[in-house]
Parts: sequence; C-alpha cells; structure tokens
Amino acid sequence: MRIPDWFGENFASIDNRIKSYDLLEKFVDQIENFYPGTTEQHVLDLREELSKLGNTEFAFLICHSGYIPEHYQPDSSNETLYTKLVELLVQDWAIRLDFTESELPSQKSSKEDITIKDEEVVIVCDAKSFRLGRSQAVPNVKDVLKHADIEKWLSAYSDRKACGGLVTFPRQLDWKRGSDFYQYTTDHSSPTMCLFYEHLAFFLLKRLPKERIISAFANYKSLFPEKVSKSMRNRDIYYDTIERYLFSDCLDEWIHFNGLSLQISKERAFHAHKTLDNMIEDIKCVIKKKYYQIDDIQYLREAVIESEVAGATKNLQKQKECIIKFRDVSKDYINE
Repeated sequence: MRIPDWFGENFASIDNRIKSYDLLEKFVDQIENFYPGTTEQHVLDLREELSKLGNTEFAFLICHSGYIPEHYQPDSSNETLYTKLVELLVQDWAIRLDFTESELPSQKSSKEDITIKDEEVVIVCDAKSFRLGRSQAVPNVKDVLKHADIEKWLSAYSDRKACGGLVTFPRQLDWKRGSDFYQYTTDHSSPTMCLFYEHLAFFLLKRLPKERIISAFANYKSLFPEKVSKSMRNRDIYYDTIERYLFSDCLDEWIHFNGLSLQISKERAFHAHKTLDNMIEDIKCVIKKKYYQIDDIQYLREAVIESEVAGATKNLQKQKECIIKFRDVSKDYINE
C-alpha cells in the first residue's frame, strides 16, 4: 500500500509530509520570549490549529509524533513546550475518539500527562517523547514508566471507573525483543497498556470505537494471566496479544498499515538526519564567509591553531571544569 491509500493524495507529496514532520517544531520556533507562564496560551493556540485538521490529516501528524528536535538543548524551554504539545496531540486524539472530558492536568508534579476520560471512565496517560539522536538506542525503563504511579494517579478519580494506565510511545525508541517495561504492560494487577503513536493513528483512520480500549482494560487478566518475563521475548508477546484484541476484525489491515507506518517512521528519521545535515552546512557557510573576508595570514594561522587545540583538548577541558565545579581547589601550589 501507498501512503495516499491511508492518508489521502495530499500526502503523496514529500513537501506536504515534511510540513507535517515540522509542524510542532515550527510552531515552537516561531514563539519569541517563551517562558513557562505562557505555556497554557501556546497550548490553546495549537489546539485551535489542530481543530482545523480532519481526522486523516491529524492521523498522519500523530503517526510520526514523539520525536524531539535534535537541536533543542536538554531541559530547555523549547524542549519543555514541544513535549507538552505532544501531550496535547494525545489529548486531542482521545477527544476525537469520544473521550470528551479528556484534559491536560495543570499540576504536573505527581500527575499523569493526560487524563483520558468521559462521564464514566478514566485512563491515566503518559505521552513519551525522545530524541532520535540520543546516546542510547533505547531509554531507561524508569524514564518511561514508574509502574507504582499508575495506581496513585488513578486514586484521584474516585468518581469514575478506573480503567488503568496508558503509555504512548515512539516506535523508533522501542526495545527489540524484551524489557522490564513489558513486564509492567503484562501485569494484570495494575493494567498498563502501551500503544505506539501509529496505533493511535490507526484507531482514527478505521474509526474504531473507544470501547475497544475500555474493553481491553476490563479483560486484562484474561489477556495476560501472568506477567511475561523479558527472557520470553515479552515485547513480541505483548504486542501480538494487544493488537489481536484491539484490531480483531481488521487485523489484516493493521498488518498492512503497520508495514506502511514503519516506512513513515523511517522517513521521519531520515528527515531528522537531513535537517541536521542542513544545519551543519549552514554553520559551515557562515564560518567560511567569515574567514574568506580575512586577508591577515597570521590571524588565520592563530584561528586554525585555536580551533584544533579546542577540538583536541575538549575532554580535558571538561574534566578541568568538573574539578573546579565539584572539588575544593587551592589557587596555587603551597609556597612554604
């Protein structure tokens, strides 16, 4: 199948797919003087933009979600806002699925990212985002889920039927065979479902009812009678089980869509890599322009020497900084 077969002819265009890949990043980058107090307004602004998207366009957007732009500094205001906007996508997905009372809790400490709920049930949800260029192939399990938090979060909603916890996750950061994480997702004593953003997209494209998810939580004990250890390739067992349940009447279509969404995921990673190439080339052009305007050979020699020394001593300089930062250091040798 081709991308347009699922998402429409609009996305046969590479340019239109790139616009979708860059939508959140461009939204964040256009904001001037961002500070935490303005987050709520930016969320409202993006919510208005999302309301203009039909389910098909929105499905493509959420299909490739969860990848933080590589050039954002860790824990920067840009990164914080970007991850908040991914949470907004998941909330919007839940509302489009008819969990009409879903919300983003304003209190972040000891709270879920998204509260997915209607007038009867509640699901607490964490929406995960990571860099494709992070130093580890997969995240630490504790950075994805603290399983004990699920019950704590659900206890705040005594007025609703507590279904369980949901983790939404970018597939490019997934474990290959097994993980302690999938021991959590196969533990019926505290039902915790993990869905890739591609799963969310498929729900919208097939117009599947929210009751599929509610029912999966209700039947978690029969789906997973026992926790599955990572030595048993629990990742494969988990997804085979949950997908067969959620997509029981459209499993062949899911298999085809899953193959296509993998290609979209790969293209999204290529786009991130290509974007970094372009940034590096832009920086190179600025530096070349600067030095091509200099006729002083001695100045150029000194600049080259400084650059090479900085590169060759980068690790040593970092160690020096750590010594000064963390240790008690005299100002000189003791002169007796």
